[in-house]
Amino acid sequence: RLVGPAEFGLVALAMTFVVLSIYLADAGMGQSLVRTPLAKTTIWSTAFWTIAGFGVVLALALAAAAWPVAVLFHEPRLFLIVSALAAVPLLVSLLAAPTAEMQQRRRFRELALFDCLGAIAGVTTAIALALSGAGAWALVAQQISFWLVKAALIAARTRFRPRFLWRREGLDEHVLFARDTVGSTLLYFVSRQIDPLVIGKVLGAAPLGLYAFAARMMILPQQRVGTPLQNAMYVKMVELRDDKPALRQLYLILTGMTAMCVFPGVAMLAAASHAYFSFFLSDAWRGAATVFMWLSPFAALGTVTCPSFALLNATGRTAARVRQYFELAVLWVIALPISAHFGIVTVAATFSAVQLAYLPRALQLTLPSAECSTAAYLRVLVAPTLAALALFLTHLWLKAALRPTPVEEIGASLAELAVLYAALAWSLRTRLHANFTALSALVRKGAPAPA
Repeated sequence: RLVGPAEFGLVALAMTFVVLSIYLADAGMGQSLVRTPLAKTTIWSTAFWTIAGFGVVLALALAAAAWPVAVLFHEPRLFLIVSALAAVPLLVSLLAAPTAEMQQRRRFRELALFDCLGAIAGVTTAIALALSGAGAWALVAQQISFWLVKAALIAARTRFRPRFLWRREGLDEHVLFARDTVGSTLLYFVSRQIDPLVIGKVLGAAPLGLYAFAARMMILPQQRVGTPLQNAMYVKMVELRDDKPALRQLYLILTGMTAMCVFPGVAMLAAASHAYFSFFLSDAWRGAATVFMWLSPFAALGTVTCPSFALLNATGRTAARVRQYFELAVLWVIALPISAHFGIVTVAATFSAVQLAYLPRALQLTLPSAECSTAAYLRVLVAPTLAALALFLTHLWLKAALRPTPVEEIGASLAELAVLYAALAWSLRTRLHANFTALSALVRKGAPAPA
């Protein structure tokens, strides 16, 4: 509302390169450290300095790329924006080992709280600067404030303190893990972050702003539900990796419960997207509502598949993850340039179509890790999928019949969503109770004594 699509699109273009550096910042070595006892201080310290050095290289590379990026996209302001954001990958790399140590001690509530406090600091900074007319710089300051606050909080709470030493011995398995992670990260970048580059070049900053905001809404369920759940359960999956029946049960429970929570909410937001975007932002952002509606299938799918990546990492099948990203990247690199010439709505629809079409192949590569059948996996998704579709179609029918104002539609959508959740909870109460009981038993199974 305070910045506008064009300014948002400018920062989204810069963030494409920053996001790549963030993905690469710890090279996956942080997640690999979770599997190593903290008592092995030499390995932890060596990994810390290796990751920190990589972060320095990434920060310098990002700063060096700022001018060519500004020239390539004919946006002079990108030079200073990308240069300012070059500090982010360094902060991320410094946090990798301390975060892994807190994950190992199951301090997930603290990590979640630090994320929230960082987000509050970032939003407060962004709004204050936007009100003063800072424009795109408000969004730049938001990113830097978030990471600075989060880094300070984690540094204060972690038990890990690096020693001034570096030895190669014992690092090989982490380097191997990092190799596959870097490969999958680069492919993930191509399959998920090439969109702003192509849209910015073909359609310009304003359409990119609409698409980027819709894409941010698309990944919100994944960031706030799927990823925290994946991080929390990754440690438990590592513990159960040799007990396939228990691992399969945990994986299916997490998948089904995530779908139950996320599918109806995403369906409702998609159906009432124009009302939400117009009311909370402005009519200038109505175009983003249509884009989000077409991206919503992946908003749901991307969240419910988060446990799959934890499963692959926990069982050491990182090569399967690399293959998935490679195949998706190939499909998207072919489809994106073609769809971009028909507008951002076509890009969004094509993106969801590619992701849905690839799902059977993704399951083929993932499910063997837990010795799980495709039928068993799809069975836990049936009820949430049917409920979400029914809610989506019902809302569109009511909207066409009653023609409510945006405020009335938002109120009605929240009421419909509450009724559906209550109906699902009642009709599936026996299954939900069994799942919660089984999940509790699995979490306690083999759990170490509290630190």
